[in-house]
Amino acid sequence: PAGPAQPKAAAKAGSLASGLAALEASDYAAAEGALSGVTGSGEADAKLALSRAAFEQGKYQAADKYAQAALSSAPHKVKATTQRAEILAKTGKKRDAVKLLEGVTAGAAKGADVRRARLLLGEYLIDVGRRADADDPLHKVIDDYNDGTITGQDAEGNAQVGRAAFLLRSPKDANTAFKESERADKKRVETHLWAAELLLDKYDAGHAENAIKEALAVAPKRADAIVLLARVKLD
Repeated sequence: PAGPAQPKAAAKAGSLASGLAALEASDYAAAEGALSGVTGSGEADAKLALSRAAFEQGKYQAADKYAQAALSSAPHKVKATTQRAEILAKTGKKRDAVKLLEGVTAGAAKGADVRRARLLLGEYLIDVGRRADADDPLHKVIDDYNDGTITGQDAEGNAQVGRAAFLLRSPKDANTAFKESERADKKRVETHLWAAELLLDKYDAGHAENAIKEALAVAPKRADAIVLLARVKLD
């Protein structure tokens, strides 16, 4: 009967939403509990979120397993490949990560998923000593802002522009973009952490600490934020 089927679908959608909310708050047990039961149209998103939860806890083998499971969904191919690249980079295989990202950023591909892949590609190219090659993918991230693709309400897009500007050694532009991202979403953890890295790079440990505390207020169990706070204390 049509009646009972509708609450069931709503429950699955609720599990994905609640799982994503728990992941954002770094409540990993709750996130995994909610996301592991998601099936149907939200399954690939749930697998990617489970991959992120495992990644943030340092469980890289599990993170890769979930990311590979999401690859079977064509609309999630770029995002899943980018997640696999992050895992490779974190485990010391940045050249392999570069190869993966080059495969999904070639040509005139557009979209938020491609933009994130280009941002990480630029970062990893710098890390492996290919700074000149990093200019193209990083400038393409900024092009999305200049042509209006990224609007003032796009917290993620503006944060990525800020990160790209930071990697291109344009700290003022980076700071401006991070502030715009924060205006759009004051609780976006990644924005605060990237802003803190910029501030530390400019010897402003005090404001960096404030940014990290903003991140930890949202996600108190984020290990990368806790480590970054330790770095501030050392400075």
